[in-house]
Amino acid sequence: MMYMNEAASPACVKYISEKYMDSYCNDLIRRFDPSVITRLHPVNIEQLLEKFLGLKIGFENLSDDGSVLGATVFEDDERFPVYGKNRRRPHYIAVKEGTVLCDSSLKELGSNNRYRFTLAHEAGHAIWHGAYMRAQLSAGKKSSTCLRCKSDAIRPVSDKRGKTNMPLSSIVEEQASKSALFLLMPKDAVMKLISPMGLCLSRSDALDRIILTAATFRVSEAAARERLLGLGLIKPGVFAGVKRKSLAV
Repeated sequence: MMYMNEAASPACVKYISEKYMDSYCNDLIRRFDPSVITRLHPVNIEQLLEKFLGLKIGFENLSDDGSVLGATVFEDDERFPVYGKNRRRPHYIAVKEGTVLCDSSLKELGSNNRYRFTLAHEAGHAIWHGAYMRAQLSAGKKSSTCLRCKSDAIRPVSDKRGKTNMPLSSIVEEQASKSALFLLMPKDAVMKLISPMGLCLSRSDALDRIILTAATFRVSEAAARERLLGLGLIKPGVFAGVKRKSLAV
């Protein structure tokens, strides 16, 4: 895997340990709204982006087939491609630096968890990948004014975990999705919620914890499962033989 420090080549991306990202996001939420941790309620992800991180949220049809759910813009772009309602041909709009765009489909009923996770994913890009994108732009890659994220990249579970030959685009998306988990379910809040439930001894116990976490923080069950597994609050063996798709994304 190739990584970089803040001033490295655009051919690399900065290494950030999961432990550091987790701690950073936990502290960020404590500064943004400590009541998330003291009273255990969902993060207001829109306010986090707009009022705390200084980003602007907008909605557009981002692809011709609905496959792109989010984009983070790192430099003013006068020709950002978007699509009409029929999604057949693009037209171009001006988009300012610091804008997060969500696909218009996320405004539809029933996509609330997906919308929240997409915003948190894009927040991860804004937090961690500014230096990487500035390096890309400095290298003359004008097409790199933004990161456009497809639906299969904005997911709480990655099939690429543990691989050492991931392409740069996958590393960047993996970091953003991990950050989404950490922002929407801060470590201190999750520990406070789940620790009083005692040992997790069965699949039923694990499902109870997943459902409670998902409901408390307004995330999908798949995201809650990934977070609890990462914190060691449920054990992987509990779900032996259970397909991931059995939990709602």
